Amino acid sequence: MTWSAVFTGRPVALTDAKLPVVPARTVPLPEPPPSESVPAPAPVRFTSLASVWLFRKLARALPLIEIRAPADNYDYRHKYFSDDTEYLCPAPLPDDLAAEISALAVRAYNALGARGWGRIDLMLHVDARGDRPYLLELNTAPGMTGHSLVPIAAKAVGIGYEDLVLEILAHAALGVRE
Repeated sequence: MTWSAVFTGRPVALTDAKLPVVPARTVPLPEPPPSESVPAPAPVRFTSLASVWLFRKLARALPLIEIRAPADNYDYRHKYFSDDTEYLCPAPLPDDLAAEISALAVRAYNALGARGWGRIDLMLHVDARGDRPYLLELNTAPGMTGHSLVPIAAKAVGIGYEDLVLEILAHAALGVRE
C-alpha cells in the first residue's frame, strides 16, 4: 500500500528519502454528459483518522483514532467544545488495515525527518476499489486538552496523562545547531 497524492492522483512511495512537493491547486470536476440515464455514483466514504506516535529510539504508532463528528462536520466547535464528537480508539478497522496504516504513518514520520512526538492526520477513502489512506498533515505540536487525540491514544494502551507528559519531556530536545 502507498499513500495517494491528493492533488496529483499518483501514488507516493514512502520508501523514497524525498517526498514530492505538490502545490495545492483546485481541479474542477468534469460535468457529466447530459443524459437522463447517468447512473448514480457509488457511495464514497471518507473516515477521519489520526495516527499518534511517541519517540523512543524509534518512532512507534499508538492506536489509530476514528473521529465521528455530527453531520461529518469536524469544525472548531465540534473539536474543542462539543461532547457530541466521538473518538473511537482504537479505530474500528480490520487489524491488518490498522497495522498497515500505522506502519505507513511511521514511514511518513521517518521520511519527513520528524523528531519527537506528534500526530499524523489522515483520511481513509473507502469505495469499491478498496480502502486508501490519504495523508493530510504531520502535526509536531498537537494539543493536550481533554479532547486531544494524543492523550486518548495513549490512554488506550495504558499510558496515563502524567506518564505521557513525562515520556514527551524525557525525549524533548531543542535541536540547536552551532
